[in-house]
Amino acid sequence: MKLVGNIMNRSPLIESLSLLLKHFDRGVVLFYSMLLAIFLLLAGINYSPYLQKMAMRKFHFVSQPFAQWALCQFFPSMYSFQNEILISQYVLPSDYQGSLTGDSVRLTVNHYPLRMLYFAVPREQIVSHAPFYAYARTVYRQQEIVSSYIVTASRQAIRLSIVNSYERSKQ
Repeated sequence: MKLVGNIMNRSPLIESLSLLLKHFDRGVVLFYSMLLAIFLLLAGINYSPYLQKMAMRKFHFVSQPFAQWALCQFFPSMYSFQNEILISQYVLPSDYQGSLTGDSVRLTVNHYPLRMLYFAVPREQIVSHAPFYAYARTVYRQQEIVSSYIVTASRQAIRLSIVNSYERSKQ
């Protein structure tokens, strides 16, 4: 038992917390408070549909409310949810579940599916005279968020305009 006690006392976290008790430092308290808040929110994602949707919205550039979206940017996001992007030349109905035809592409992406439009493709491949459509879909447990965008691309810029975004629960 004494060995466990010695290891715990030498832990950097335990040492830092014991020093904090002796010498109060607002910056350190703020840092540990943020760590605790992020831990509680990440642990709560497993149980709360509200927190699940809040965390999934960050992948869709849904900024309402902006403060909530900005807060979620501090959460680790790799391998969190099932993220897909569908790129099509045609407008698809909101309940689209069918197979792809023509030049449509569906990709499963670890995180931030819309980055596939900005970083994964050379700009020359997506420059066209007509706009095309991108659909981002994120699923976690019984929650789903789908957002649709009109994409226009030129040699100078790629512009994404959100058409709509909806959330649904599969319960």
